[in-house]
Amino acid sequence: MNPSRPLPDLAALAAQLRLMACAMAAALLEALGARSLAAALRRQMARELAEMERLATGVVVLAALRLLPPPPPETGAQRSRPSGAPRGFARVAGDANAMRAMQRKLFPRRGGLVARLRRFDAVLDDVAAHAARLARHVERIPPAFRLVAVAPPAWALRLQVDAVATFASDTS
Repeated sequence: MNPSRPLPDLAALAAQLRLMACAMAAALLEALGARSLAAALRRQMARELAEMERLATGVVVLAALRLLPPPPPETGAQRSRPSGAPRGFARVAGDANAMRAMQRKLFPRRGGLVARLRRFDAVLDDVAAHAARLARHVERIPPAFRLVAVAPPAWALRLQVDAVATFASDTS
């Protein structure tokens, strides 16, 4: 074993081998005349590939986050409730569209299954280069916040509770 070469990632290698075996089985089924079975196997491969692309996107984004400078420390004023929000409410992150955008940048849906497999292999072969390319996109993602009730005062919820209580007690 040559110590200068890094060991391959076993999970990535297993995923690549599984998809290659399925591709060979689909080609064999088509050569034997079982086109419907080959098409079903290719659809299954497309679903598995989409799942593996989502997983690989997460890995590449995590690698890109390591390349970014650390965020500035939060002060007490930043952790307080947003301006204009009632007492007892806080903000939390709540958007997954940014990850979908990162997946579209890494794995565009152009080409057929073979082209997607090649792109998937290329991303897994050089995660660091793809992470460096994706880091500038990750850096520009605006925070997506929404309000949630943390400890709202009772008077703020009184109208909603009265409406539910009146509806729940109606037995007519």
